[in-house]
Parts: sequence; structure tokens; C-alpha cells
Amino acid sequence: MLELKSVCRETELELIRPLYLAAFPPAERRPFDAYARLLSDPAYGLDILRTDGAPIGFFSYWRLDGFTFIEHFAVEAQQRSQGLGSAAVQAFIVSHPGQIVLEVEPANSSALARRRIAFYERQGFVLGQVEYVQPPYLAGGAALSLKLMSYPAALADYAAVRAELYRRVYDVAADWSAA
Repeated sequence: MLELKSVCRETELELIRPLYLAAFPPAERRPFDAYARLLSDPAYGLDILRTDGAPIGFFSYWRLDGFTFIEHFAVEAQQRSQGLGSAAVQAFIVSHPGQIVLEVEPANSSALARRRIAFYERQGFVLGQVEYVQPPYLAGGAALSLKLMSYPAALADYAAVRAELYRRVYDVAADWSAA
């Protein structure tokens, strides 16, 4: 039985640390100690995925103006290819009605990126065609060229979504540019 459980205490963060560090390269993650501060932000959420009581993955997300943004989603490697990721995304969709947005690497960047995009498309997400640049998590870090995906339909107002992500998630000006 798959269960999503919200993290409320700092001590619960340690349950996701190894997976977070293994699943995301440094350029795609915030410093882990920032999570403790984020737990007090009412717009921020962190859910641990459990099967039979054991943690197997997590979602970190933001409830923003007009949409929910999935910042990170990961499932333990040994739990993949069993349908748990699909079940988790569908449970997330049910528990967060409305538009959902997430970032993915462009399909031409790797075979893994193509598989990831196909996975989200099977869940009902639509790949945006507009170029999107993720600001760096750390000062002096590199920006990343990514794509946005959205559920259940394509983004109607890309500029507003990007501005909200920049302002709330990445703490940069809405008109920030990597140039």
C-alpha cells in the first residue's frame, strides 16, 4: 500500500537525505540544510512516500499562485520499475487538484531525460516547448537549460508561471536572466 505522508519535523528530513543526495546532481538541488527552514514556509510541502511503513521516496513541492510546483520527486532505485512511481504521481495529482508544473531536462540531453519525459507524459503531463532556464540554487552556480511540463494541460501563461517560480522557489527577480 502506497502512502504519502507530510514531513512536519526536522528529524523526519533524515529519512530522505540519502535518496536526495543520490538522485539529484549538485546543480539540481538546494543545500540540504535549507529544507529545515523551508518546512516553516506555508507554501512549501515535503511528502515521504511509504510502502508498508518503509520510506521509499519523496516529493518536495510548492503551492504557488494558480499551480503546484513539484521541485523534486524521487523513488529509491531498488523500488523503480514496479509501478510505484506512477502510483505516487497519481496519488500526488489526486491530493493536489489543479495545475501541476515540474522541470525536466530537454529530451535531446540524454536517454534518461527522454525516459523521464515519457514517464510524465504517461501520467498526463504535457511537455512545454518554450525554453526555460532554472536559476542556480547557489550564488555563483550555473543556470540549467530545462523544460517545463504541466498537468493536466499545456501552460496557458508561461511567463506568469516562470515569474512565480523565479520569485518564490529560486528567490530571484521575476525578470531574472542567465545572460
